[in-house]
Amino acid sequence: MMLIACATDHHYAELAGVMLASLAKNGDSAGSEVVLFGAGLNNRDKKWLRESAGQSIKVTFFDLDGRQLAALRRLRTTRYITAVAYVRMLMPDLLNDRIGRLLYLDCDVVVNHSLAFLREFDLKGLPLAAVRSSIAPDKLAAINAGIGRQADAPYFNSGVLLFDIDEWRRRDLGPRCMDYAANRKGPIHFHDQDVLNHVVGGDWVAIPGTWNRGVKGLSLEECEATAVLHFKGKRKPFHSDFVWPAKQIYDRHRAATPWAARRPISALRRSLRMRWKTLKGRIRGTVSASAGEE
Repeated sequence: MMLIACATDHHYAELAGVMLASLAKNGDSAGSEVVLFGAGLNNRDKKWLRESAGQSIKVTFFDLDGRQLAALRRLRTTRYITAVAYVRMLMPDLLNDRIGRLLYLDCDVVVNHSLAFLREFDLKGLPLAAVRSSIAPDKLAAINAGIGRQADAPYFNSGVLLFDIDEWRRRDLGPRCMDYAANRKGPIHFHDQDVLNHVVGGDWVAIPGTWNRGVKGLSLEECEATAVLHFKGKRKPFHSDFVWPAKQIYDRHRAATPWAARRPISALRRSLRMRWKTLKGRIRGTVSASAGEE
């Protein structure tokens, strides 16, 4: 079975739990292993995450150590995009005893269909496959200009990534991503996503859009027909003011997790949390202004 990875911190643990529940129910992934890279996860978080995955999926925790977290926290973030977002760039190297392919799933996705297509997908000898972003051309031109590329260069979303672990390591892409992220100047649009697109360049294969589709504006029927739904953006489905129909699908899977009885996070609570994160980031000197697609 395929090796799968995700990353989360304590605040987004519920999202990861719902992703695991959807994977167990719909992903045709019995016997698979999910490596969950964590920062600040407590014992209850881990217990609940394992319970969310059920008995058919093995969950292994990779707790980022102080040195690893310190390196990531030196990179630029926002109130909504934390240092943990950059871990995906390093997963093939951190999992140094693994070979073959690795499927990375953002913690804020829900799996609706079998992942068999991705298990068999032809990477064509390239290090990465991903879904091309649907960003408007004018905004894409600005993003590409910021990372030193032609205006219309294809740009992928980093929420679902299929790695060829060996090829990624052979090209030394993890260290190259970290070096670029640590030294880049100027405005940032999508953080780790910008870094990955700059470093990988054109050496990736496009996956059909149904494997990473944002939920904004979709009807319930469109959501249910999508293989992997992505709750990208600032507002998440555990927020009380999240209004898109995809929340119905999220809530179905949430009901199968220990978070089922939790009250949604109010706008006021979210605002206070984000202000606190901003203050901590400014003290470290790493917070920038960005809305974020991720």
